[in-house]
Amino acid sequence: MSGIRITRACKAGNGLLCKRITLGADGRPASDGSPCRMWAGTATRVEVTGASGLADLITGMDASEALILGDHVADSAAIQLVKDREADPAQGLYGRTLSTFRFRPGEPAAVLLAFDRKGLPQAVADRLDAVGGFAGAIAALLPDLSGSAHVIRASTSAGLYNQETGERYPIGGGLHLYLLAKDGADSPRFLRDLQA
Repeated sequence: MSGIRITRACKAGNGLLCKRITLGADGRPASDGSPCRMWAGTATRVEVTGASGLADLITGMDASEALILGDHVADSAAIQLVKDREADPAQGLYGRTLSTFRFRPGEPAAVLLAFDRKGLPQAVADRLDAVGGFAGAIAALLPDLSGSAHVIRASTSAGLYNQETGERYPIGGGLHLYLLAKDGADSPRFLRDLQA
């Protein structure tokens, strides 16, 4: 498989672009997703080789950055991101829309499967546990997964604990599973079929 083109976005001013998790008044974790909003910043095309390259890219990102799967449409390596209504590609200003980012037909791409235990009914959680969790359920649907290159990582809220007391908080349990597709343009169909 040749290199995978992916886009690395950075929030303007290197502002926080991930959840802020603090202790609430009740002493339990409280998650604030408002910093995840990105009105302006840059998007840079990068190319990674295989799952190890994707994993290295993810682990090398900081709290002001996010991945946008797919490639942006501009010829230049980096573009300026603005609010959608302010977008003017002729001036080098792009919105975060499907017309800016795409999977190139016939080219490899990363495909994300995201899982979150929040609000999961107990009956569904029990069924998932019985087949080896989220990864086990996906492997049952995609038998070749164990022999295929992929990246799996815990979500932001997984593994939280109180540094003062050592108490661990089971609010997480989310996972991100990145699969490598030979034809990124086929990703929407693949995801619809997998969900069905």
